[in-house]
Amino acid sequence: MSFDRPSRAAYAKLRHPASHFAIVGVAASLTVEDGVCTGARVAVTGASTHAQRLGAVEDALRGSRLDGDAIAAASDAADVAEVNSDLSGSEAYRRVMTRVFTGRAIAAAAAR
Repeated sequence: MSFDRPSRAAYAKLRHPASHFAIVGVAASLTVEDGVCTGARVAVTGASTHAQRLGAVEDALRGSRLDGDAIAAASDAADVAEVNSDLSGSEAYRRVMTRVFTGRAIAAAAAR
């Protein structure tokens, strides 16, 4: 298996205070040409039982200029079907944090 090298990438994580594992973590890998996102791979960890790609976020990013509005719109599209709920964070909290950390990861990748 091979992967194209992204031009920009970042990972943003809400750490569990004791274990430092991700309560929610988001990886964003972007290909940017002439200021426009031509390719995106975005995945979330910690929110669910397994890592998942955020296809709606990727779709929202492709063709955008990666400004604040585009990043906010893409972050709003971050949705995970089944979300964990435990002492580290309720389902509702993790859903909100998935959107927050999606925005942070995209913004960090876009800034590189």
